[in-house]
Amino acid sequence: GQQPILVPNPTNDESIAIFQSGADGFATIEVMDARGRTVGKWTTPVVAGTNRFSIALNNMDAGSYLVRITSGDALSTQTRLVKF
Repeated sequence: GQQPILVPNPTNDESIAIFQSGADGFATIEVMDARGRTVGKWTTPVVAGTNRFSIALNNMDAGSYLVRITSGDALSTQTRLVKF
């Protein structure tokens, strides 16, 4: 699948994930730290096409994170997010 876009990135409190889904349904958004631990996980309804989801990072430490999005059609995409 197409990589999600995270805006702004780097960020200090929240970032909007813009991502594609091939079908209506639900998506799981996971944020993992450098050690591969899941530090945030959300499930959100999605529509076929472009979707947006706000990722809150205010409770997370500064550093580099991996955002993985698995959409309703089971495609998993990931991209790096930096919090300062």
